[in-house]
Amino acid sequence: MCQDPVSYEQARRQLAEFERLFAGFCQAAQECIKGFQQQELMAAKQGKAVVSIDRKVGVLREYLGARSSGNGVITKEVKQVEEDLSNETGQIKYGSTDLSKVVINYRRTNNIYTARNVAVFEYVQDRELKILAMASKRGVGHAERLVAKELANMGVSTNQVTRIYSELEPCSVPGGYCKRFLQNTFPEAVVTYSFEYGDKDSRTRGIEALKNAINKLLD
Repeated sequence: MCQDPVSYEQARRQLAEFERLFAGFCQAAQECIKGFQQQELMAAKQGKAVVSIDRKVGVLREYLGARSSGNGVITKEVKQVEEDLSNETGQIKYGSTDLSKVVINYRRTNNIYTARNVAVFEYVQDRELKILAMASKRGVGHAERLVAKELANMGVSTNQVTRIYSELEPCSVPGGYCKRFLQNTFPEAVVTYSFEYGDKDSRTRGIEALKNAINKLLD
């Protein structure tokens, strides 16, 4: 049983212990989820940020659902849950995270196989984690800017955004300045990307790497 379900660190250690004590896992995990939700409500009443708590609850639920394949066979390790909760920032391998996979699926669904950058924002709305992905449009705007504008039109405030993933590194070039824009507008969001997009040479390398990754999607 979780002695202090409101404490994430204790909950994480409990989850590791439940690798051995699978029989008691479900009940304990549910208590941890309730604890996080209680903490969330308290934080909301005090006007504090609750994004990180929402994220923990979501991953705990995912873990709980992935613990068994239906016949008692464990299908997800504690190590993977720790990775899910690591809030990795900066450059990541293409397709290595849930948001990167969302972008890949967005490309396939919308038949986008050119080097147009695609970005996805994860945000909290109505106590649920949601996502919105868009591709850059020549003469209209960069993907990060377009998603941010659409979320604003939807009434989503900047502090509701939890994570941002862009295939290309958020730029620092005139006409975009997406890196500075994201830092200033969404300071609480975890930002990741897969391909470099710094100076001129870096941008050339990044675009070429993105093209190669897109070509592999066609194989």
